[in-house]
Amino acid sequence: MRASETDGDEVSGAGSPNGLEALYARHSAQIRRYVLSNFGSGPPEPDDVVQIAFEAFAKLEDPRAIENPYSFLVRIARNYLFDQHRRLKLRRLHSETMKEIGQKSDQIDPERVLLSKEQWSVLEKAITKLDESRREVLIMNRIEGMSTSRIAEMKGLSITTVKKYLAEALASCELAILRAGGR
Repeated sequence: MRASETDGDEVSGAGSPNGLEALYARHSAQIRRYVLSNFGSGPPEPDDVVQIAFEAFAKLEDPRAIENPYSFLVRIARNYLFDQHRRLKLRRLHSETMKEIGQKSDQIDPERVLLSKEQWSVLEKAITKLDESRREVLIMNRIEGMSTSRIAEMKGLSITTVKKYLAEALASCELAILRAGGR
């Protein structure tokens, strides 16, 4: 029996602990195989990804509203893996950048270091002054590397709104640096 043929039965019991256990028994191996075949053996570990997908499903307010639990679980797993791979990529990039900085550290004079610290302080204050929505969008995009469409999906906003918040946050930061005489 294919997953799509059983979805009606799954949805009716998915909200109960026994329904979740049945859903796990029915699909955990399939999701694990999906993770292995599309993303490899880790990190993160495929079993951890399966667990995270089911935890997210269990936290839903009304899991019975999900028409196709298997597809939904696969989407949760895939999105989690994309986020983790993005974080790993950022860590690698940061590590490489730090190596380059270490190699060029002899070229950095105290005046430039002081100027950079001052600019960072101004930027940090500007970010903390942003309202929560704009600050979160800025951090998600510029630090965590998320796309505007992913942010919109996660925050329940339109892509246009996310782009507007990002542009406003960046403009506020740039204005703060200009006012501080950073250019």
